[in-house]
Amino acid sequence: LSYPTGACNKQVEKQVAAAGYIAAVCGVVGVNTDKVPMQELRRVNAFYKEKDSLTYFKRHLLKAQLASWSLSHGIDFMGIWDKIRGNVR
Repeated sequence: LSYPTGACNKQVEKQVAAAGYIAAVCGVVGVNTDKVPMQELRRVNAFYKEKDSLTYFKRHLLKAQLASWSLSHGIDFMGIWDKIRGNVR
């Protein structure tokens, strides 16, 4: 399942699991490890914007890897990134 708008919380995740879904993808940017719950799978957003889409994807994959590493160390890299860019979460 892919959560609409990527939004999810523990209550919704329980309902999705009870409905029989094995896995679900939320809107959190990152990479998946064996520690990521199956109802909270992360994603790499890579929308086609450039002619060299492989280079674009590689940049977004690196961003996802940094986000996952930082969250595992208690740092909200994406939150800091959004503040720098002026986006509000």
